[in-house]
Amino acid sequence: MVYWLDPFFFFTAAALLALMLRRGRLAGWILAVLMVLMLAPVGNALTWELENRMSAPDWLSGEHRVDGIILLGGDERVEIARLRGQASMITGARAQGFAALARHYPGARLFITGGGKRSPIPGTATESSISRQAVIGYGIDPARLEMEEDSLNTWDNAMHSYAQTKPEAGQTWILVTTAAHMPRALAAFKAAGWGDMIQPAPVDFRAVPPQHSWKFVVPASNLSRLHYALREYLAGIWYRLNGRAA
Repeated sequence: MVYWLDPFFFFTAAALLALMLRRGRLAGWILAVLMVLMLAPVGNALTWELENRMSAPDWLSGEHRVDGIILLGGDERVEIARLRGQASMITGARAQGFAALARHYPGARLFITGGGKRSPIPGTATESSISRQAVIGYGIDPARLEMEEDSLNTWDNAMHSYAQTKPEAGQTWILVTTAAHMPRALAAFKAAGWGDMIQPAPVDFRAVPPQHSWKFVVPASNLSRLHYALREYLAGIWYRLNGRAA
């Protein structure tokens, strides 16, 4: 978690600093901006743009050629899983979407990518092992599941997935991840060697159309979406500057 990107943390810290410097008026303006961000659907608008930046086929409608399906880690609560000894997910949408695709394409290879070595809680559970447990719970045959547990970020996911699956030219693999994360994830996979073999299958949509966003004004939700969107925009820029996006 990049805490300084959290709008609540950033603006309250800035306001406290202004008060310490006896700049009361500046602190008031900073808090006013925070209130606007809490009440205005800025985060929803940014998330909506990310989620709708690319189109994806309806993979569950009709039959498409699908040689493999990749589930991207990141929706797992590794610390909770290690403490409780059972799968723990944030939304579960990625694993659910992956399982639905796996059932629809019984001949496709299934690959799960995600590590967990940065967790401060000792244990063996990783993003991949947690998702694997969840996917099996949705009725997918464990024998079909392949995985890697060394990735620490999206670029690692792309590199390790390519190295282990060894996709062949002309194949079609689909990538399952949160919709707002898909632009960066897909760009990273393409740059890691997948090229046009990798196609998007976004799940876990979180934004509503802008014209309806004012009907769902929830301050905490607005800030959460803003935090997530800012992280994706800035990480996307970083990836492009470092040649990790195509």
